[in-house]
Amino acid sequence: MATTQERMNVPIFVSSTYEDLKAYRDEVERSIIYMNQTIKGMEFFGSTPERPLDKCLQTVRECKLYIGIIGMRYGSVEEDSGKSFTELEYDEAVKNRIPVLIYILDENHPIASRFVDKGEGAEKLEAFKTRLKKAHVVSSFTTPADLGKKVTQDLMNELKKDRAIEDSLRTLPSDTEGGDYEILRGFLRRPYKYYGQEIILDMLLTPNQTSSIKVALCKGLGLQVGDVSGIRATAKSPDGKESSSIQLFGEGEMADWIDSVREPRSARLKGRLSYCVLKEDTKHDDGVILKDFMYTRMILLDVIEDSLPE
Repeated sequence: MATTQERMNVPIFVSSTYEDLKAYRDEVERSIIYMNQTIKGMEFFGSTPERPLDKCLQTVRECKLYIGIIGMRYGSVEEDSGKSFTELEYDEAVKNRIPVLIYILDENHPIASRFVDKGEGAEKLEAFKTRLKKAHVVSSFTTPADLGKKVTQDLMNELKKDRAIEDSLRTLPSDTEGGDYEILRGFLRRPYKYYGQEIILDMLLTPNQTSSIKVALCKGLGLQVGDVSGIRATAKSPDGKESSSIQLFGEGEMADWIDSVREPRSARLKGRLSYCVLKEDTKHDDGVILKDFMYTRMILLDVIEDSLPE
């Protein structure tokens, strides 16, 4: 019987200036989603009657981890305190004893001049950086990919240290006693319940004619845009009387392996179950309507045995 664990869902607040660091925020978002955690930040607030600062600080308090990304801009300043939103969000995290991870852009890394503060903004930014370096062990970063790798590693370490998270782990209910096939079958019915589960199955791979994969789908699944391949994968039940199919996605080396499958073949694969909901345009008689569509996928983690005998 397969033993597995429920999804660890840790809300993580990402704080930074926005326009200058959007590509970096996107990469951190991808890293957080890939690790099956929940990201919180300004781009996810939607419409609300609250003041922007009040909403930001409330969201910080609801999170279990704070990530601060500091570039070359101090950011918008709140009049009463004279501090930027980023610094006030940091203050709120410290006040509520929320673990803090700080990343500061390497000053030697080239960046557009419009994204570099001068005068009073630069002075406040330097004072904020000095404060952060005195209070924490900080990491410097250059490219979005460099930041993403560092955040991923640090998150892994933080999640392992969090005793509250470890104590909350439980095995799935007894309805998964049929093994990993039953987990896959359950996921296709109720993806939220089985989201993030890692399973190992013998699967028949059937190459399809899928060309490019949607950017929004890659982001929703936490995969690298432009480096993802997909293929149809089918697993049989232990008694061989039924089967379940799912689209298998891989990135990097796993995408290379999927691309190598040119004709149907079987392999023993390790994957993680993931899903996302995207808003898409749908044509109707009355025009175009924006609707929610759910995509369930298995993310390829490892090829345990290639080309199994029939």
